[in-house]
Amino acid sequence: ALRGLFQSLNAQNRPSEVVKHYMELPVQSSLKNHPGIRLSYADALYLTGEKDSATEYYGRIAAMNISEAFTETSLLRMQFVNDGILPGEFRELIYSGQTDSLRIASIDSLLLIRAGAISLKYLKAILVSPSDSTRTELLLQLTKNNSVMQYYIYLRTADQLYQNQSFEEAKLYYWFAKNIIPSKESSYKLDEKIELCDFVLTELL
Repeated sequence: ALRGLFQSLNAQNRPSEVVKHYMELPVQSSLKNHPGIRLSYADALYLTGEKDSATEYYGRIAAMNISEAFTETSLLRMQFVNDGILPGEFRELIYSGQTDSLRIASIDSLLLIRAGAISLKYLKAILVSPSDSTRTELLLQLTKNNSVMQYYIYLRTADQLYQNQSFEEAKLYYWFAKNIIPSKESSYKLDEKIELCDFVLTELL
């Protein structure tokens, strides 16, 4: 419920209230360490212009390794900061409630002035339909950059290539992801994906 409240306040452009409520939580409260609540709080810091503090909290969430989804989300937020995305632009992309097509249009507009923004290209790749060739092109472009998102860039690229039935290329990018290895569990999953690529390639011979 608290996370929902925080998300609603951020969406209403009232992030200072999120900061206030979070700071009022007792030090020993488990809510302060809840990744979802921490994420909303970090977003509120971002929206109030406290980018350094927001980045610190995003880093803490990523370090918790609660799930790949939380880690990916927090690292993407860090990349938004690194790319110089303004608080108002961030709120429009994350909290406006726009449809995917409208969000893609917003991203395209922002890319006209921030052509090198890894975060914008990555978010667009997520939003674009997997059957759209643009998705593959965007992800392959992103593999040429170094960023905090590198593991997830490799992983999503490999998954997309596998869907495109480019199994040899998919295997290569799974290996690239494995060389980073954010966790043992992720490593085991990557081993399974690599083995599956090998199996499919063998069957195709």
